[in-house]
Amino acid sequence: MPKLWIILLVCGLSVTIGRGVVLEDVTKGKEDDVKCFGIGSIVAKILQWIFREPPVSSRDGRVRFLVHSRTSQVPYQLFAEDDQFEISFSSFKPERRTVFIVHGFLAHGEQAWIQKMVKAYLEFDDVNVIAVDWSQYSNILNYYKAVVNAQNAACAILKFLQLTVASYRETREWGDIHLIGHSLGAHVSGMAADGFKEMVSRWKITRITGLDPAQPCFAASDLSLGKTDAPFVDIIHTNGQFFAGMGLGMKDPIGHVDFYANGGQRQPGCSKEVSIWEKPRAEIMESVCSHKRSYEYFIESLQLAARNMSNKFWGHEWNQSPIDAAVFVGKDCEDENCVEMGINADKYEHRGVFFVSTGSTNPYVVITELDRQDILEQLEIDGSSIK
Repeated sequence: MPKLWIILLVCGLSVTIGRGVVLEDVTKGKEDDVKCFGIGSIVAKILQWIFREPPVSSRDGRVRFLVHSRTSQVPYQLFAEDDQFEISFSSFKPERRTVFIVHGFLAHGEQAWIQKMVKAYLEFDDVNVIAVDWSQYSNILNYYKAVVNAQNAACAILKFLQLTVASYRETREWGDIHLIGHSLGAHVSGMAADGFKEMVSRWKITRITGLDPAQPCFAASDLSLGKTDAPFVDIIHTNGQFFAGMGLGMKDPIGHVDFYANGGQRQPGCSKEVSIWEKPRAEIMESVCSHKRSYEYFIESLQLAARNMSNKFWGHEWNQSPIDAAVFVGKDCEDENCVEMGINADKYEHRGVFFVSTGSTNPYVVITELDRQDILEQLEIDGSSIK
């Protein structure tokens, strides 16, 4: 089933010609639309039955929206509920660009990296930044359940957008919307954007940035973030593989521009020498480290742009061959076909797949000779794994 219709059904949306979408009620996520096991329908249903739990009802879970701006020292907390929605009391201004930051699995909306991204974006531009805290749906050990609940989070964002439009119905000038989602939050952003297309409004989502969008349950899913969700969708891949060909992040390109940092599988500085007995745990920790690098790179791109630094995360047009990527490692860009990874990605006309080199420690835009050797070694491993 197309993603738009899934979201319309899950969120209880009804389309009225000339009036857009009326959000009547947020129901609960539909499990039938979540496909986590690509191993045959019968076995998949058995495994899904083993791992499933009843999804959290939207009436039991609440999504918080934390509104930040340059003029507010403390974020203003809102819930997407009619009787409590008082966005006009916050520092929100509809004429500014509005940025939503959506966390992923086992996370919450006030984590250190989100606070760093809020600060960096406000340093870069005078915008509204809204951190979406859907932890009552996502901060659970059952990943399958969190995936089902992600649909509820998307519905809450839709409700927030609708209530905001209603609160400023006389406003004629609206800034654009930029959704930024990490891991599972990237797909939440895509689902919300797909539903918002059906609203007749001057407020438009123009960009979605997917920070290592989650692969498990989304590799071949109608609910996955994709290039049809917004006019510009940029993806930063950092952990496309860590075990048996599978990673925490998506391996295949899904956006208008897909950046593969250091090949997009493992990131320099994330691996450690351990004994054979510690290897399984070390593999998992390395994967988590690589998965997190996606938002660390994006935050640094904001900081570099805000301070007008000459250093950039240059993306070189790439055919996805690990062997061919070796010529790009540690190189600046002298080719007009290059694209800058991060906040300025939408300033370029080129589309496609791009290889980006980074360092092993902050600042990641600085690449040492040791980093270069580390990346080359990883590319050799990546190349041998696909032969």
